Amino acid sequence: MVVIATNLDNSIIFATKEKNMKSFFLGLLSLTLLSCTSTKKITTSEGPLFQKWDLVTLNGENVNQEIHKPVYIQFSDSANRVFGGGPCNRFFAAYTKTGETLKLSGIGSTKMACIDENAAKLEQEFFKVLESVDAYKVVGNTLQLATAGKTIATFKRHKSIPDELAGKWELFYITGPRITLEGLYPDRKPTLTFTSGETELSGFTSCNGMSAKFVGKKGSPIFKPGIMTMMACPGNGEQTFLKAFNKVDDYEVQGDTLIFSYRNIPFMKFKKVIANQ
Repeated sequence: MVVIATNLDNSIIFATKEKNMKSFFLGLLSLTLLSCTSTKKITTSEGPLFQKWDLVTLNGENVNQEIHKPVYIQFSDSANRVFGGGPCNRFFAAYTKTGETLKLSGIGSTKMACIDENAAKLEQEFFKVLESVDAYKVVGNTLQLATAGKTIATFKRHKSIPDELAGKWELFYITGPRITLEGLYPDRKPTLTFTSGETELSGFTSCNGMSAKFVGKKGSPIFKPGIMTMMACPGNGEQTFLKAFNKVDDYEVQGDTLIFSYRNIPFMKFKKVIANQ
């Protein structure tokens, strides 16, 4: 049996007994990986409204999502319902939509007390804004809510790749192995390619193509393993890279350098080789 595709956690997702089919399916898998990372940008209100959106600005002011419970909104296509979370309470409502017009009605929420005064103020303002919405637009990976022609709230797709990560990055430093980077990767070094606003990234382990989902930042692994081709790889370069990649719990971008950390210790560094995607 020849395994040609696997999750990055090593669970098999596809196999074939026909050895002469290996090249065909590897090619097919490569096309699949490419299609996952080349999604066409949506530029009109016909875009993907029906998903989860994180609040970015409210009445023209930036919202710091790290000092309280995440503020978000999510639309349901099947039930014409919308729900989400404020800094203190969950909310729900019905909506009607025609073209670019949007109206929320019957807004209700849980009744948890806001311990923090700033959170309480933000929640009150957020719920008031939702009551006044009369139009929406999806531009790229941003949702804009408006009233009387003025944008009053903007959201970004939930857990989407930020602009600062966009581009192709090549590994130039990794801690741990007692061998030089050139010794680990004599032919091609590992690379990661991020597209701003998307939720998945693609990569190359030095031997195989891979994908992963971006799931956030700080405190826990920020990448969820996806699929990977399974060419046989000489040496320990690929396993060294994957073991480190799956542990990353924070990142920092310094100019054209991307730094991955684990428990506040930097242990992987990449240089940008292709600008923003």
